[in-house]
Amino acid sequence: MIDDAGIHGSLQGRRELIAGQRMTGFECTIAVPNLDETAAAITAAGGKVIMQKSIIVGVGALMFFADTEGNVFGVIQPDEKAE
Repeated sequence: MIDDAGIHGSLQGRRELIAGQRMTGFECTIAVPNLDETAAAITAAGGKVIMQKSIIVGVGALMFFADTEGNVFGVIQPDEKAE
């Protein structure tokens, strides 16, 4: 878990999380304590999974979603021991 408050970020090239739709704004990813529970709440509220759960070794579990208006965002469950 990230113990220090604040904004954490990284620089990366633009990509297409949704085929044919290149990201043009910033890519927002929100840290949560439980990714599976958060994913269930998002889909129950009408959001759609656009990238299934993937593990980033030493960082955590990550998924991407689109909300009911098509806005794309990420959700990560930080875990320094992720493999």
